Amino acid sequence: MIVANFTPETVGAAYMEAVMDWWLHFRTAGALFRWIELIERHSIAAHELFSDPFGQIAFLSLERR
Repeated sequence: MIVANFTPETVGAAYMEAVMDWWLHFRTAGALFRWIELIERHSIAAHELFSDPFGQIAFLSLERR
C-alpha cells in the first residue's frame, strides 16, 4: 500500500485552497511515518518513507507480510 500526503512545504497550497476549494491536511514525513504504529508489527514485511524531488509530497510504502 502507498499512502501519500502533502507536506507543509507545498508551494501551491494557497492556490489549491483559494481557487479549487481544496483544503489540505498537511503532514510532515515523520507524522506520516507514525501511522505505522497503528498497524500490528507482525503484519508489516517492509516499509519505506520517501518524498518527491521537491519535498512537497511524502509517501509511505508498506508491504504486507
